[in-house]
Amino acid sequence: MHELYHTVAVENIPKIVAEQSPQGTFSLNRCDIGEAQFYKFDNDKSHEKFHPGQVWASYCKLDDMPKYHVEISRVEVFPDFKLYAKWLEPCAPPREVIKWLDEKMPACCGTFKAGKEEVFSDTAYISHLATEVSVNKQSLYEIYPKKGEVWAMYRNFSSDWTCNDLKNCECDVVEVLEVYDVRWLIVLVLVQVAGFKTVFKAKREAGHDYIMGIPWIELFRFSHQIPVFRFTEVRYGSLRGCLELDPKSMPTCLFPLKWKFTGALGPVLSNTESFQRMHTLLCGTLFSFQTDMCILNRTIYLY
Repeated sequence: MHELYHTVAVENIPKIVAEQSPQGTFSLNRCDIGEAQFYKFDNDKSHEKFHPGQVWASYCKLDDMPKYHVEISRVEVFPDFKLYAKWLEPCAPPREVIKWLDEKMPACCGTFKAGKEEVFSDTAYISHLATEVSVNKQSLYEIYPKKGEVWAMYRNFSSDWTCNDLKNCECDVVEVLEVYDVRWLIVLVLVQVAGFKTVFKAKREAGHDYIMGIPWIELFRFSHQIPVFRFTEVRYGSLRGCLELDPKSMPTCLFPLKWKFTGALGPVLSNTESFQRMHTLLCGTLFSFQTDMCILNRTIYLY
């Protein structure tokens, strides 16, 4: 069985984080997943990649997904590799965001403060480097979905879920196209490319990209960020423009992948009928936008 977590001491970590962080030795039931088919994601977390001040995502024991973050305070490479890192503990969410009723539910995005320091002798519990993490005047860390990032997003999101519900939650994979202040996040739904377990492309319906508007109040609908590799070179042929996802961060419900879109995630912006329905529901400012890969010749109505 593929071992993802190694023994980690957590005596000094606050109670909630300690209960859910990778303590003890346990493994993911992912024998059928294996490694990514093209890109070796483990190379991105080799020992020389770690530096003080960086923020890295780490796996959560509740559902084996990278829902937690640590800040590297010191790195030792001789005689043995050691990481000195502080757990980032979530602060109260913004007032306009729907809160979890279960206070032990992990929050992957929001505002965080530095907690107790731990020493780790292995990087197996770490997922990926969190880029562009801002630190405000109160020395608090702000981690939110950003344009160009790929995230897992809960289907049928409900704030009354408990920690016991996490392993049964279904998720979709989305790429963040735009973030409009603290009002809306515009995402592109991704689907698996036929014949590949870990390669994804934009979902299309009626000749249009499947785009959704997620209101800021549902920020916790975003489960966790997923590391990706973009096929940008001509040598990738028909896969050029697609993305490969790190299988260790892909929600279990995607194995095997069975995409059943019911529209429960939010307003779908894929055709004229959807626009008319959206306009009926939402009145507000008219936006147009583009991504690095293509121009989206559509407009959406937001609050």
